[in-house]
Amino acid sequence: MSLEQILYDPVNLKVFKSFCVQERSVENLLFWLETADYRTAEAPEYRRHVAKKIFRKYCAEGTKMEIAVKAATRKKVSPALLTDLPSLTLFDELRSEVMLSMKMDIFPRFVESDGYDALVELKFEQRKVVDMDEFDLYHFLGAGGFGMVLLAQKKDTGRFYAMKVMDKRILLSQNQTHSIFREKEVLACVEHPFVVALRYGFQTEDHLCLVLDFIEGGNMYTDLMRGPYTHERAMFYAAEIVLAMQHLHELDILYRDLKPDNVLLTLNGNCRLADMGAARGVSDDGTIRGGEQATASAPCTAKPVDLSKGRRMSITGTHGYRAPEVYERNYGKPADWWTVGILIIEMLTGDNPLRGSNRKESEHLAKHMDLTNALPSSMQASSRSCSLALLNRDATQRLGCGANGPAEIKEHPFFKPIDWEQLMAQEMAVPFEPDLDYEPTKRENIPTGTSQIDYFCTKVDYMQTSMSMRSTWPLNASDQAVFRSFDFVSNKVFEEELTEAYRREHPAESKDTKADEMCRLLQIL
Repeated sequence: MSLEQILYDPVNLKVFKSFCVQERSVENLLFWLETADYRTAEAPEYRRHVAKKIFRKYCAEGTKMEIAVKAATRKKVSPALLTDLPSLTLFDELRSEVMLSMKMDIFPRFVESDGYDALVELKFEQRKVVDMDEFDLYHFLGAGGFGMVLLAQKKDTGRFYAMKVMDKRILLSQNQTHSIFREKEVLACVEHPFVVALRYGFQTEDHLCLVLDFIEGGNMYTDLMRGPYTHERAMFYAAEIVLAMQHLHELDILYRDLKPDNVLLTLNGNCRLADMGAARGVSDDGTIRGGEQATASAPCTAKPVDLSKGRRMSITGTHGYRAPEVYERNYGKPADWWTVGILIIEMLTGDNPLRGSNRKESEHLAKHMDLTNALPSSMQASSRSCSLALLNRDATQRLGCGANGPAEIKEHPFFKPIDWEQLMAQEMAVPFEPDLDYEPTKRENIPTGTSQIDYFCTKVDYMQTSMSMRSTWPLNASDQAVFRSFDFVSNKVFEEELTEAYRREHPAESKDTKADEMCRLLQIL
């Protein structure tokens, strides 16, 4: 196998990564992976962010991260190239030199290793990056339309994840395979500081599994039960949601279900947009195109439509949060900005004035309620103004939907204290005292001889029913073929493990980095 065959195949890459860690030679592979991700960063805002991050880490004067490139080549990547929208080929010359270095140094040693021999001898059915046996399932977190969410720990790293487990029979019987492929494809395409990240997608004989970062602070809905947020806290969370929503829209993805339940909170004061189950592409059939980030399952995300009937989208989302045009079944990105307006109100008041007792009442409120008089006087003028501008019933006049797009929202006085570049880089000081706690969960006591996954399936009625159907409806080859392209692994998994290995070998540099971050925060303050 060539080095290219190693780097572009996740199974091969996993073994090569482990060898690099063992040989204490991780910098070149880490750079190659991070710049490979950069080359697929089609969303402009995120691309600028990643380019600056890579530049500071590998190219800036005085950087401590050593990669095998000539000084002259490194200097070609200047800060001036980062001011506008940087080219996707910005780091290609550096990548070529790093690739050559790996071919001359670490790769020949890898070829002589036992790991390489074992890799060559792997049979096709053994070529998996991850499977259920590599996880300990700890705790039941919740259930959804097609499955459940479990707290899972990866055995080799000790890292905790949220594992979304969906039943294949339920998806097939309800003709909803396109929806789960949409969710997986959106998560695979979207890597962003304020969106919950997908790390693995794999399957068992009976289930599909999405493995996502676990966010310890829980969801905003539960947190708001303690009372509404301060102006500063609501503004900060809203700003992060604006960046997340802008990223999805730049990838031509509609989120369609923003509400406090789908916003997860970190212990250090940030938030993450979660649950892409309602997301779809902007095209008539909802395809998630993904561009350079698309995976093999992208064609499975389309839902058959009869274009002769015109554009007729589903009424998706949660009543009380839907924009007026959603009820007319013809909507787009402006509908997502409407939900940001509601979220701001709910964060500041603890209440959603547009949520009726049923769908019909919520529709009437969305279309006719006098919002100006519905907002309490306790809201500051800037938050009232921003919310009302986002809740303009004319989608063409809604804040964020004009010629300047999301820049209109960012320039609103409500967000005046926000430094958007520092926020994106997660270098902006949190303007409130984080007060969330997390107590590690003990692993549930699973009876000896019982399958981990089956034990948790008994906690969800419809999954238990599906279990009982295994003998009468064994999934045949054609059933399984529907899910052939589901498996996925993010490069970020390997990058995180390489970064941790580097920090173990260079503890002094890690301390310097933390000190530098503290200095930046002090400057901001």
